[in-house]
Amino acid sequence: RTEADGNSGILIHADESTPKIAFNAPEIQIYAVGRRDPGIDHQAGALYALYPAVKSAIRPPMLWNTTRVVCRGNRLKIWHNAALICDTVIGSDEWSRRIADSKFRDSETFGKRSSGHIALQDHGKKVWFRVVRLRSLVKT
Repeated sequence: RTEADGNSGILIHADESTPKIAFNAPEIQIYAVGRRDPGIDHQAGALYALYPAVKSAIRPPMLWNTTRVVCRGNRLKIWHNAALICDTVIGSDEWSRRIADSKFRDSETFGKRSSGHIALQDHGKKVWFRVVRLRSLVKT
């Protein structure tokens, strides 16, 4: 959860190849709309600038949200408050087209990885995370 106009995110498949992680790692947006409406591509649950949020899954500021991210190989599925945000394949034609149509079009590394670090982000407003679970889906 975050306070009104709080901007945060969960970045996936990140690495240290760029000065800012957001330029190589897709971000599941956490944004509680207050006075400023950032648009549906930037609201809570959106895969920032690539897949829009689902309006019915957006909650007001200070309410808890549930986000689930499942990555199996190149397949990526994201749910926000039980609404499916995306079911895609990293590197597919659709994935590449969405990146080409986004602000990340000139990044050589953005959205190219199917593994990497997970980062929790904030932009100066209060944000809370609880019950964070990570599980490997690869048998060792």
